[in-house]
Amino acid sequence: SASAMQNTSIRQSLDSSSDALFDIDHLAFRFSQRLHVPDTNDYDNDHLAPAVKIGALDPHLSVVVEALAELELMRERFDQALGYYLALGCHFASDSFSSLEEAAVSTVNSVSQQPESSRHPEGSVIGKYDHVLSLIEIHQLYPILLTRNYNFVDSASDVQIEPPIASLIRLVGLNKAGNFLMESISPPEDTYIDDQNKEKVIYVGANLPLDLVARQLKPRPKLLYWFLYQVFTRKPEIYVKFPTTAVPPNSITDLHR
Repeated sequence: SASAMQNTSIRQSLDSSSDALFDIDHLAFRFSQRLHVPDTNDYDNDHLAPAVKIGALDPHLSVVVEALAELELMRERFDQALGYYLALGCHFASDSFSSLEEAAVSTVNSVSQQPESSRHPEGSVIGKYDHVLSLIEIHQLYPILLTRNYNFVDSASDVQIEPPIASLIRLVGLNKAGNFLMESISPPEDTYIDDQNKEKVIYVGANLPLDLVARQLKPRPKLLYWFLYQVFTRKPEIYVKFPTTAVPPNSITDLHR
């Protein structure tokens, strides 16, 4: 479309600005070479960026991945920037998923009385990646959280590539992720106000269906336990109060099977 072509032209103008200290396209290309995958400026017919590809799991490359995320922000390729940030949460965060899961269970069971900062063995400063949540909200990048747009092309077969929601939780921490998810959560996709007219429940600003988020967290039961507790205590209207029937829909009951 004309608007998409105009946006592409603006992006190219920003990238090639004579006032820039560095050539951003060249920097992105050189950094991508450190990941052993070629950088690409190609967009498909729908003007969507290709998936982010990372060719190594060397922890020392986390700086390169973060640099590429920042460069993509400068290039206004926000979908790819989010892909790099989620890749950081997936494989390069300093804490482990096992420690995150234990902290999640402790939060729910109120076992630990330590402050939030003490429960997260993160090497980075709490709040370092808070802007990623704003990035998702401002540019409406919720679909990327429902369909992963980052790949590790050289990953071993026994290395698990985490879904976007789990990676986001690890990146920003339980407290910030919990607030974000509760602000963005919506009823399951098959929940309707009127079954005859199939009129969907509408939540302003809510873009993450409950059942799709739960499906991503299912491989990590402790995080799923934490997430469902957040919904039950903070958004009970979409968990236990249904508009047309006292019987929970299948999308809810399936969460407990």
